[in-house]
Amino acid sequence: MNSDYEFVAVYERINVYDEENILDSKYLIYNAESTYGGISIELNTDYSLSGKITLPTSIDGKTITVIAENGFLGSKHNITHIFWADPPTESHISSRGLKEIKQSAFYSSINLKYYEQPDTCRTLGNSAFNSCFSFRNEYHGHNVTYEIL
Repeated sequence: MNSDYEFVAVYERINVYDEENILDSKYLIYNAESTYGGISIELNTDYSLSGKITLPTSIDGKTITVIAENGFLGSKHNITHIFWADPPTESHISSRGLKEIKQSAFYSSINLKYYEQPDTCRTLGNSAFNSCFSFRNEYHGHNVTYEIL
């Protein structure tokens, strides 16, 4: 069961990401997703990723709108930071961009320290960041840092 959370701006941040290391489709598995009309993504377990990664906002012209349940399980990966390439601007919030992170999406990502939350995302599933022991209880947006109330 997913939960809706209210996000509250804490302070302004500057978007920082590595344009040259944006993950391409070989590292991500994606499926059609009907709730928001885009695609859901999860990491391809054929690869082991570590360090800082930058996610695309679309794959093959399809907008990423959901991070799948258990999509970024930490048992195989040593990811420390997750950024989004070219996040949508405020004027596009209603029409494109990540909308939801499903339950346990980042479960046991014990080295995850930072996650850049796109401003478009308004729903976090139960235990989305459970057992992320290095993670602070804040969700960082493109321009604003958010925390769950």
